[in-house]
Amino acid sequence: MNKDEKKELISTLINQRNNLREELGFIYNQVTKNNSYSAEEILKRLGKFSQDLTEHVDLENEVLYVELLKNMKVKGEDTAMTEGFIGEMKNIEAEIKVFLEIYKDVASIEYNSSEFEHEFSKVRRTLVLRIDMEESGIFKYWDQK
Repeated sequence: MNKDEKKELISTLINQRNNLREELGFIYNQVTKNNSYSAEEILKRLGKFSQDLTEHVDLENEVLYVELLKNMKVKGEDTAMTEGFIGEMKNIEAEIKVFLEIYKDVASIEYNSSEFEHEFSKVRRTLVLRIDMEESGIFKYWDQK
């Protein structure tokens, strides 16, 4: 992968992440600041978020991480921390999928609204922290190589 392709990949991933942040932010604002939010709208946004997250994670797993690890190994660099970081994201992804499965319809959101709000806040915090860590770590490292 040449330098221009790397920059294009990072640009695409950052744009996807910005969209994910925006979707999470909208839902968060609805459930924390709007006592009468629409569970239907939240469900619609969660569906979009789920689809966008899948596309993003697939691009990371199938392109970014594959190329990153390959380049690190060619240069004789230790990949253990990077592989651990990738594994952590797979765990986060699994947790998010469980959350999305629990709250897959309007009734589950409405019936368990306070639990939904609490669990969504945890998912949001975890994912935003992870995004920030990747952008300040892996993306900067990748961009320099």
